Amino acid sequence: MKKSTNLLYTLVAIALLGSSYGNSAQAQGLPTPEKLNYTSYVSESITGSSEPYSTILGVSMVHERRTYDIGVILNDQDIFTGAEFVHKVFLNKKEGSTYNVNHYNTRPYIIYNFVYHYSQSRMQMTDGKIMESGVPVDINQLESPSKVITMEHYLGIGFEQDLLQQFFISTNVGVGLYLGQNNDNNKINPLVEQRQENGFSWSLKFGFGYRF
Repeated sequence: MKKSTNLLYTLVAIALLGSSYGNSAQAQGLPTPEKLNYTSYVSESITGSSEPYSTILGVSMVHERRTYDIGVILNDQDIFTGAEFVHKVFLNKKEGSTYNVNHYNTRPYIIYNFVYHYSQSRMQMTDGKIMESGVPVDINQLESPSKVITMEHYLGIGFEQDLLQQFFISTNVGVGLYLGQNNDNNKINPLVEQRQENGFSWSLKFGFGYRF
């Protein structure tokens, strides 16, 4: 809990620094808050490749109709289990010479989501056994089973909906693929022991954001 609180404080501090940059940029002739916005967000994510769900805390920079998000992935057992990078493009018709995210209460978008994850994979849980010191072991009998590193890529669609002046919800669905690496050969196929654990996957995400 203490680590999660520290992470939250860090994310808020980053967002506040971004807001301060926006104010100083206006005086220097750089992109102003009219074109540049900052948000912080928290969301729940489910994918087809890893453990049932994860909580994500992140910050975003919004420039006209594009967003650039960085988040940390948490769960109840290991606290920190990975990170994500997200790029969204809003699809609303532009009003005026530039797109301004503040002019729209509902904002549909397309999304690219890269996820670096270190967790117990769904294939491990499905097969029910992993390798421990070269011996097949029932995963349910282990207090701390070996984890799998995955790099996941998703393309999808979603939307943001304003709730209050600066609060909004965001949800999206996506499909893609994951590339897994079992360094300890800890996943057992009924026929072949596999170090690689790759395949197609899906993602579902729902969360809340605050725009500074």
